[in-house]
Amino acid sequence: MPMQDRPTHDRPTRARQQRGAPCTLAEFKQRYNLGDEEALDLFTRFGPSEIELDLLMTAKGKRKAAKEPMG
Repeated sequence: MPMQDRPTHDRPTRARQQRGAPCTLAEFKQRYNLGDEEALDLFTRFGPSEIELDLLMTAKGKRKAAKEPMG
């Protein structure tokens, strides 16, 4: 059976090499001021790579939330 005709679950998958430091879901959510559902969806689909998530959010036109001053 040709590859394009096989069901998706039968296709071989390639493990993605993680680029950059990993971040937590909470960090990602806070960094972009995201709601629970959106943050979890994106984090689940694109993984914990800080670089990948930053590239994704830049492509979506979303900026990092301003950091609150320490003190």
